[in-house]
Amino acid sequence: MEISDRNALMAALADMGFTKDMVKTYAEPHALEGYEGDARKQRAHIILPRKYVGGSSNDIGFERMPDGRYRAHISEYDTRRYGKAWQDQLMQRYGYHVTLTDVDLIREGYRVVEENKVGDAIQIVLSDD
Repeated sequence: MEISDRNALMAALADMGFTKDMVKTYAEPHALEGYEGDARKQRAHIILPRKYVGGSSNDIGFERMPDGRYRAHISEYDTRRYGKAWQDQLMQRYGYHVTLTDVDLIREGYRVVEENKVGDAIQIVLSDD
């Protein structure tokens, strides 16, 4: 799955503990900040400031690409805490929020009636009654 829905990404980040007041958003990309307060070469539209990422961390950023998809910028140092397992969980939460706002499902009258955690996966049960 690829990230392209800004609102679903913001909701997923909130689920992961990054509330709206902890996330900086920009219409134009801004440079990410390194652990020493230096400007890094990566730029992003959605930034998790290093003070919320962890001690001695760099900003984590999500850059909106020309095709509308977001690319994550996570430093090698920060992948210890925000590596594959964290990114997989973020994608799970993202998929959940995309499903909740799926226009076709809503138009057809579906709604979420149950959410179950099955191992590392989330199972969503929809109903149209």
